[in-house]
Order: sequence, then C-alpha cells, then structure tokens
Amino acid sequence: TLSGGSEKWPEDRKKRIVDAMDQAVEFLNKHANFKKAVIANNSPGTPTADANWGGWINWGGSINRRVAIHEIAHTLGIGTHENWGKNIKEGKWIGKNGVAQIKAFDGEDAVLHADRMHFWPYGLNQDHESSKENDLRHVKMVEAMRKDMGIR
Repeated sequence: TLSGGSEKWPEDRKKRIVDAMDQAVEFLNKHANFKKAVIANNSPGTPTADANWGGWINWGGSINRRVAIHEIAHTLGIGTHENWGKNIKEGKWIGKNGVAQIKAFDGEDAVLHADRMHFWPYGLNQDHESSKENDLRHVKMVEAMRKDMGIR
C-alpha cells in the first residue's frame, strides 16, 4: 500500500514508486512465498531508500525494481530482524542455511559476507548487481537467511 498523504505526492514520483513496487512484488510472488504487508512512503530527503522490519519503505533518490526488491528484503528481516547479528561473525554469515545456499551457488569455497544491514554477493545492493540470475539467487539467499534467523 501507499502511505497516508500519497494523494499529494508528485504524480511522476508516485508512478515510479508504484511501478517499482508492482514489479518487485510480482517477481517475489512468482519466485517465493513471503507473507508481508509493505507500505511505500515518499521520502525525497532519504538519500537512496530505506526500510524496516515493520514493512515501511522510504523512497528517496533511487526508485527502481532492483531497489524495491532489495528494500522488501529488509522488511523480511535482512539487516532488520533481532536475530540478524547472531548469524554474523567477523563479517561473514555463519547461519547453516545461508552458508549452504551460497556454496550451492558458488562452490565449496564460497563465502557469504554480511554487515549490520546487508549481505553480498546476491544482496542486490547496487544496480549493477541485478540480473535475471542474480535476482533469483537473491530470493533464495533471503529464504535461507530467514531460516537461519528463525523466521518462517
């Protein structure tokens, strides 16, 4: 949904936000089974975009499908759930499901990096990281990491 006051948003921004969210939700609904209500908010003062576990997404200077997928991941617990940090040691994700998934993608020596809010590879942290394959891998990584955090 759109936050309160959306009727006063500039129409071009509103269209870009709605289009980005519609594309991301369609993609995620096709490739995953996440249950989450999200609220898109127009926030021009936000440098890029940000989101929280509660489902709120502030749209700032970066509005596109990749950003929407990335921000929805934050609403699903990536970097926002209380158990996020419990799965990180020395900048690496240590949860068994996330580790198994990255190894399945990239081989036995693969490492899943994480900090206080993000993971990589496949975190879709920048536009150049998005591709058909990487977007699908992102979904699988989010599913695995949610399992590690105890989110079903």
